[in-house]
Amino acid sequence: TWNVAERVQAYSNPLWMLLLIPFYWLSGEIVYTAMAVSMAVSAAAVLVLCARLPGASALLAVCILVCSKAFVDYSTSGLENPLTHLLLAVFYAVYHRSGPRTVLWLSLLAALGAVNRLDAMVFFGPSLAYALWQRRSVATLLDCGSGMMPLALWLLFSLFYYGFPFPNTAYAKLATGVPLGDRLSLGVEYLYNSLRIDPITLAVVAAALVVAAVRRDRDALALAAGAACYLAYIVSIGGDFMSGRFFAAPFWCGVMLLFHLVDFRRPRRWAAAFAAAVALGLLAPYTPFLSGGDYAPARVNEHGDERGKFYRHTGLLPGLRKGFDEAFPDHWWAVRARAVRLGEMQPHIKPGQAEGMLVAPMVRGNGVVAAWMNIGLSGFYAGPEVHIVDAIGLSDPLLARLPARFDPEAGAGHFGRIVPEGYLATLISGEDRFADRRLGAYYAALLEVVRGDLLSRSRLLAIWAFNTGAYDDLLDWSFYRHPSPLTLALSDARMEPLNPANHIRVAAAYFKRGDDQRAIDALNEAISTNPSSFFNFAMIGQMLDAHGHPELAASSYRQALHNAEAHRQHFAAVGDSARLQLVRETAAVLRSRLERRGAP
Repeated sequence: TWNVAERVQAYSNPLWMLLLIPFYWLSGEIVYTAMAVSMAVSAAAVLVLCARLPGASALLAVCILVCSKAFVDYSTSGLENPLTHLLLAVFYAVYHRSGPRTVLWLSLLAALGAVNRLDAMVFFGPSLAYALWQRRSVATLLDCGSGMMPLALWLLFSLFYYGFPFPNTAYAKLATGVPLGDRLSLGVEYLYNSLRIDPITLAVVAAALVVAAVRRDRDALALAAGAACYLAYIVSIGGDFMSGRFFAAPFWCGVMLLFHLVDFRRPRRWAAAFAAAVALGLLAPYTPFLSGGDYAPARVNEHGDERGKFYRHTGLLPGLRKGFDEAFPDHWWAVRARAVRLGEMQPHIKPGQAEGMLVAPMVRGNGVVAAWMNIGLSGFYAGPEVHIVDAIGLSDPLLARLPARFDPEAGAGHFGRIVPEGYLATLISGEDRFADRRLGAYYAALLEVVRGDLLSRSRLLAIWAFNTGAYDDLLDWSFYRHPSPLTLALSDARMEPLNPANHIRVAAAYFKRGDDQRAIDALNEAISTNPSSFFNFAMIGQMLDAHGHPELAASSYRQALHNAEAHRQHFAAVGDSARLQLVRETAAVLRSRLERRGAP
């Protein structure tokens, strides 16, 4: 579990998690342990591939693999990709051998692949179905059923223990209410992004599919169909926020297919493939074999390069330079979480704020309720006494079952939810504080599933009811999918009560509704979060001016001018000439406004 009080499957890779557990138990450290296991399993997968190839072909295969940014990044990062690659490599090896129990082994490998990551079944499905058709008999079906037992057992365990057969992440990412057209648009962007920064990955996949179609090898076509179906599936769900992550396995399949269908022992063919691989690798702006410990692309946010975003704070080489001390990884999410765990700070807290994040009684001891958007590093280093409300829904059982809020700018994979009014107060108090009474009833039933006694009759009945849709009518789908500007702003303010911009947006929404008093209250909240800010007071004064509150506006302008000098000194000291000039120009405008109305 992630939040210790709730049985929620916040991970999508059970087999990989089970593999990591003994190594983590031995090392007591997770980041570099996961990297080490990733590298070892990736090496095993490459060995399985190369063991069936002559020496020159094996060398070429390794060359192609190391030119792919997607393959290298996600074969060494600690995610489950390496185990998927290893299972696919063994599956391909067994698939090309005919034996009396071939279907048993193929179905077992497919089941393990699906336990490792459920959607990996798309890779295995077409070729397993073709193998069943070729050997169709009662005995073959029994072998297939026996091989599928690991998957069946895991789904039954998940249904019993977590209350749902699929990971919570699946409900958060797939049951979003985002129309197919919008998802396809995001999926096409995901494809384009990969072509732009990692051209060899999709080029190899395309080449393998074309060669399989031209050769008309039925065995190869079945394998190629798995890769093609997986690509279509990834596009249909809108891709992902991690550039190339879900193209690493199709690329791996493409490499295995090409070396099965094409004889690279011919020198010219080998040389042409080698030159093409190196050329495509060099065309990539961040090719793996030219990147080092200082890896940090200039525009990481533009292309979703997860390695570029985090490598300086979590990577292996930066860690070696810093000696792997207790303060590493030193990304600010981890730094913040460690401080919360040690009691040195409370997350986004303002004492007495009913909808904020407060020290509150939890189901197991005393803990902190925190609303954090990025839960990975923060959640791990904050420790088990911090209960995280994840607005993306990956670890939150309630928010995962609400539709994603409409957001044309939303990226793939992480779809934000409206945090319902009263939800945080309910978690803090243990009492139903929901403003939406129907949602309160829904959550009460959900609590029975994720917190109730495992074997109680009421819990088992609630599991049945949820999985058959009995409670779906309690969700106001339209309200949470298409929130008003006020609802959206209030949700953001609940998530980040110390961000003054959120309270300013709340005020703007209230002014638009004509509720000036609540708008002014929201502006006071914004001021209290950062009373030394120049820009906040300037913005608040302009908003008050625009809505007919000149005296309050003048007071805000005066406070802005009072804070201006400290900002000027700071921007001058750090050499930020643009912001320094902005402060000067804005201050001149504020003085002019005060002088025109004769305010001191």
